[in-house]
Amino acid sequence: MKVLCPTDFSNTSINACKWIVNYLDQMGGGTVKLVHCINIQRRAGLYTSMNDTLREKAEMDIKQLKAELRKISDKVAFKHSISHADPKSGALYLTQNGHFDLVVVGTKGLTALKNLTVGSVTEYLINHSPIPVLAIPNNIDYFRLKSVVIGVDSNVVSDMDTVKPLIDLVKFTGARLDMVHVRQKGDPIIEYDPGMDIYFSDLDYRYKSLELDDTVAETLTEYADDIDADMLVMIHRKRNWLERLFKKSHTKQELFEIETPLLVLQSE
Repeated sequence: MKVLCPTDFSNTSINACKWIVNYLDQMGGGTVKLVHCINIQRRAGLYTSMNDTLREKAEMDIKQLKAELRKISDKVAFKHSISHADPKSGALYLTQNGHFDLVVVGTKGLTALKNLTVGSVTEYLINHSPIPVLAIPNNIDYFRLKSVVIGVDSNVVSDMDTVKPLIDLVKFTGARLDMVHVRQKGDPIIEYDPGMDIYFSDLDYRYKSLELDDTVAETLTEYADDIDADMLVMIHRKRNWLERLFKKSHTKQELFEIETPLLVLQSE
């Protein structure tokens, strides 16, 4: 597996790097590319000196981070790049052109979903990345997953590639998968989703239909919390409920704390 890890060297982003390195180590290895974007404005003669200073500092921070990550695993290969770009566009460019399987980012932990709505790199990648995005809350250590919840809507997933990262993860960890359909109030309860069973038939999974409680995110995270799930998974489609969720002006007030990793699968 080839993983992209944008980092600003904050504790949150470093923790995300450590989480995925632990995961890859248990998988038997992989490649992690650390990327740091320097974004400064040109200001006459100040530009060159500030540019050099920031690059030198970033090189030192990258070297130190690699040393920490190598202590976790000798099975994972590490690469890095430092570019002069806006962090959002710089990270997105690599997801589009770097042939990565996954991009791993950090959240602010205590209010992860809330912070995905305020213009962060994480939110931007979720809405624009062509590859899956895994957001790791701060202070979450890696451990082998036992329970994973995926939220599904009424749209059909027509491409196996969309859910393959989830299938691979569940098979590797042996986690139980809960497929949760959030329905509008008054809609009939569906006991079985034949469209998704095509993909999940070989997995240990169960299907649950829940009535919408305020927001989809709240309904899903409450359920995940109730069953002590180790990861929440959502499918992002253009103009679907997840994108609308992130773009609501009042989302910041509606969403609440999430303390589990969030995997967002990308679908057309």
